[in-house]
Amino acid sequence: MAFTIDATQCQACGSCAVVCLFDSPFHDYEKGIYVIDSEKCRDCGECMDVCPVSCIHRDPNIPRLVHIELTSEECIDCKRCVKYCLANAITVDPLTGKHQLDIERCILCGRCIKHCRPKAIKARYE
Repeated sequence: MAFTIDATQCQACGSCAVVCLFDSPFHDYEKGIYVIDSEKCRDCGECMDVCPVSCIHRDPNIPRLVHIELTSEECIDCKRCVKYCLANAITVDPLTGKHQLDIERCILCGRCIKHCRPKAIKARYE
């Protein structure tokens, strides 16, 4: 798991759960804090950015998704990447019919990569 919540600092405010598009942080009522579901986490870091007490930390030993690139040679125009992009960062150019990635809007969640069947979306991790 790339992100962990420091139990000694978490105030259970729920900000992480509100901002997460993948429902990864959830309230563990036994512990009285929020925890991150590693199966749902897409490593976007939105939870870490919004935490008011900075108790969410990224494991520096786990590679992080830093770049996504669409390769038109392998794309079959199924538009699955457009459908699954929660940030609406992937669009289809109405003139050329080619997929375009707006890197400014991309939150690097990796959903497009997961749902691209022909593997036309390449990722770089660091």
